[in-house]
Amino acid sequence: MHSLSTEAIPSIAPAPLFAKRLKNQLNTLKKEITGLNIKSSRKEIHDLRVSCRRLESKSIVLKINSLERFSKELIRALGPIRSLDVCQRDLKNRFKNKSGKEKELLSLIIPWIKNKRKKLQKALLREVKKEKKITLLEKIALEDLKKSVPLKDLEPVLEKELQQGWALVLKNWALFEEKEKISALHEVRISLKKFRYLVEVKEECTPASKSSVPEIKAIQDRLGLIHDAEVLRDLLKDSKIKRFARKTKTRKDLKRLRTELKLEIKKKMENFHQTGEKALQEISNPEQALKAS
Repeated sequence: MHSLSTEAIPSIAPAPLFAKRLKNQLNTLKKEITGLNIKSSRKEIHDLRVSCRRLESKSIVLKINSLERFSKELIRALGPIRSLDVCQRDLKNRFKNKSGKEKELLSLIIPWIKNKRKKLQKALLREVKKEKKITLLEKIALEDLKKSVPLKDLEPVLEKELQQGWALVLKNWALFEEKEKISALHEVRISLKKFRYLVEVKEECTPASKSSVPEIKAIQDRLGLIHDAEVLRDLLKDSKIKRFARKTKTRKDLKRLRTELKLEIKKKMENFHQTGEKALQEISNPEQALKAS
């Protein structure tokens, strides 16, 4: 997509509150990890992932490798739980008006998902080892922040990361245009997500007259719906769910749902292929979101 330019991103003027806000975010993450337990809700898991992504962006800009590794490890561990939460919510919505055998099928799938989620959360708690994570966070806050990029030198580093992040979005979009594969669209979604959190860092330093985050998030939401449908479709291929379908004599219904999801994904991909370039151009317009006030 040659019409989009990386030159749209302006220079950055770091704000003096940046370091204070970073420490506040570290404290928030510390509280969220401390509160993590076997009954942590969907919202709590989501909020923890968002906190990690925001800190990951700051760690990339400030060159704090320990915080970047810390954030990525937690994001990776939380991912499968988040996927099950999305599947459970989506299935409940899709089966809301169903009855008879289809409702019986749902009554078997939902407890199975809940049990699977519980096992994942137990594994997460074992992996996270909260006390060690908290100790590591405290070390990062006390020691590693002092070795990071000085705030006065933040402008060129952040500008470079924004330029590279946006270039990666465009590169992945070009690949999607060429291949029209969901795997390519997945890369667009991931790179756009990372870019969005870098933009948040930029706007935290220099508030823009018009924030770009809503526009970016709107595209993310569209891509997220496609990804969520793909995650659910993959889950419905599980041998356990196929056994549930045989037990409730709903194999045709299950097959129909998978087909519906496949067509839904295809339709949304085609729609995004037609309208995605315009949406990205709106983000890249220097008179809009990426222009600092």
